[in-house]
Amino acid sequence: NTATKADWRTSDYKSYLRIYVPEGSRVLRSTEEDGLKTSNEVDKTVFATYIRVPLGETREVLITYVLPKTVNKTPYQLLVQRQAGTANYPLTVRVVEEGKEPRVWQSVLDKDKEFRL
Repeated sequence: NTATKADWRTSDYKSYLRIYVPEGSRVLRSTEEDGLKTSNEVDKTVFATYIRVPLGETREVLITYVLPKTVNKTPYQLLVQRQAGTANYPLTVRVVEEGKEPRVWQSVLDKDKEFRL
């Protein structure tokens, strides 16, 4: 949140984050454990939480999840969609597969990004 003081136009940044993953995925760890909700929608599992970023601060949201064994993982496609009207935020995608070295992609979310894993 780049605002430094509250006035009639600025306040804490508030947003609702939803992550759509293959149905049956489950959360292992999250920085949002108190507020993270899990539901199902359109044949997907949805992880959702309310995010608040105080004035002059930044927030990092980390959610570690595991795919169900029924998902064909080769190749696995991950689509990260940029919300219209938002700034170009930094994006880090870290994929850890059992028995393999982690893969990390760093980018700026200036448009929808697709990762083939």
